[in-house]
Amino acid sequence: MKKKKDVFLIIQTTQRDKIIIGLAKNDCLISHSVFRKGVKKHSEKLLFAIDELLEKNKIKPAELAGLFVVKGPGSYTSLKTGCAVANAFAFVLKIPALGFRQKEFNDFQELAKIAFKKYQKIKNKKQPKFVFPFYGELAYYER
Repeated sequence: MKKKKDVFLIIQTTQRDKIIIGLAKNDCLISHSVFRKGVKKHSEKLLFAIDELLEKNKIKPAELAGLFVVKGPGSYTSLKTGCAVANAFAFVLKIPALGFRQKEFNDFQELAKIAFKKYQKIKNKKQPKFVFPFYGELAYYER
């Protein structure tokens, strides 16, 4: 198995028409991509976007140390997709996935710093099993 590189994948799918993904080395954002046009189907675009970002930065998924995902509030389906992808990566790669609400940070660089601090506190402990979306209100089917 490849050695972990202290590189973290960041996923933000809070909006219906935009995907933002990034890579952080420790607490510093090293790369990010924003996808806007025709992104309404996050489930069709997100994995390809992640693959493209990792390939561009010469990072293999097995080298990731963890995932930071923005869990809400936001679009129901978009959040579900982002959290499901993060949870799947975390499960398969046996790495932590940490969730954050949008109000906890102002930009991706600040998210990288906050997330890395949280990661430092939990990295040697039993990690949370899953990141659950936070919709900010009841989902339509729950009303």
